[in-house]
Amino acid sequence: MRQKNVVLVVPVLISGKQVRSVVRLLRGADATAVHVRIATPPMKHASPYGVLTPTSEELIYRKLPGPESLAAWLGADSVGFLSRTALHQC
Repeated sequence: MRQKNVVLVVPVLISGKQVRSVVRLLRGADATAVHVRIATPPMKHASPYGVLTPTSEELIYRKLPGPESLAAWLGADSVGFLSRTALHQC
């Protein structure tokens, strides 16, 4: 990763701990920039359908409601989500 710009694509961001660890590893490998892209809209509420997800209070986007604050916490240069409109077009 030395002197490379990296785009890390993850399927969903729940607590953010694993993504944060990967961003740190990429930074340690001397990546020039790390951009995180999440393939779903931000999760703000726990699943009402019995899917095993953390409580609403544990979801990272409830604690850091904005791409800039989330990027800072993750240690990434930027964060982007799939928009709800794009999700409905799939």
